[in-house]
Amino acid sequence: MRFSNCSTWDWDSSGRRETLNLKTAIEGGCWRVLCVGLVLVAGEALGSGRKENAKLLRHPGMANASAAARVATHLFAVASDEDNRLRIYSCESNSPPALVRECGPFLGLTGHALEADIEGGARVGDRIYWIGSHSRNQDGRWRANRRRFFATEVVTHAGLIDLVTVGKPCTDLLDQILADPRFDPLDLKTAAVDAPERGGINIEALAATSTGGLLLGFRSPVPEGHAILIPLLNPADVVAGRPARFADAIRLNLEGLGLRDMVWTGSEYFIIAGSQGRGGMTRLYRWKGPQHRPRMQDWRSPHHFNAEALAVFGTPEHPRLLVLSDDGRATRSAAESGFRSLWVEP
Repeated sequence: MRFSNCSTWDWDSSGRRETLNLKTAIEGGCWRVLCVGLVLVAGEALGSGRKENAKLLRHPGMANASAAARVATHLFAVASDEDNRLRIYSCESNSPPALVRECGPFLGLTGHALEADIEGGARVGDRIYWIGSHSRNQDGRWRANRRRFFATEVVTHAGLIDLVTVGKPCTDLLDQILADPRFDPLDLKTAAVDAPERGGINIEALAATSTGGLLLGFRSPVPEGHAILIPLLNPADVVAGRPARFADAIRLNLEGLGLRDMVWTGSEYFIIAGSQGRGGMTRLYRWKGPQHRPRMQDWRSPHHFNAEALAVFGTPEHPRLLVLSDDGRATRSAAESGFRSLWVEP
């Protein structure tokens, strides 16, 4: 496992080398992105505690990075668990977001706690699916707005990239999970009434599958020390208002840790695992799917780097992982708001 700074090229689907430059334009009061050439800005270099140098970039405009997905060769979309906006950033510069998409009205949030607590994102084709934590708050109080599963389309017109909401948000996905008798042995009905820090339900990971479905990953609970994955077979139907179809739950031995995020590279999965509560250790695992045991990688994040989200670039044979840090607890003021990212090359 090694770190690298972001290279000046990436391979496109035909195997050719492709370069991009980011040019922003304001159109109708909304930021859009025009990809036309290459810009590379060096990041801050910090040690990881293992005499390895990780090139970090700080991305201004938000601090609580909680979910991410690749948008284009050098662009990624990121969600925050503290607001309902999706943002597009360059993975090569420390510039402000090139697009900010407000999703609050679309999500139909009500009451006083108006955060969907978006914790997972995964791209399937030209669609990115997003999921709220479906958790209660730290005091165990009901938070209906966190029960959201929705989708955005990556739309390009004449080089302009946008995220457009599609379908309608699903608000009863967890109810459908709890009603499925196959999941009774996981004791999720008990977990659904408790705070995540006490083993209550907390969905933080979302990953695509090879068949166009999704894996829903739980940070908690971890029954009998195993992390939980629930395969959702028909996400497109769900955001169209039709019932969800699930496959049998998957239990992963991550040595007592839960899932913070995971990505499908096209040939295997990479997983960020962490403790159920705040703080604790963070580990990176490589997993080839059911019937295989996850393998812990020789990797540790830099000091005070709170690894929370993953986006995958490169190719299935040579993936490059963009790891994002949730830096909300380290941010002192709105003026300093920002999150960090680094590259990991397996």
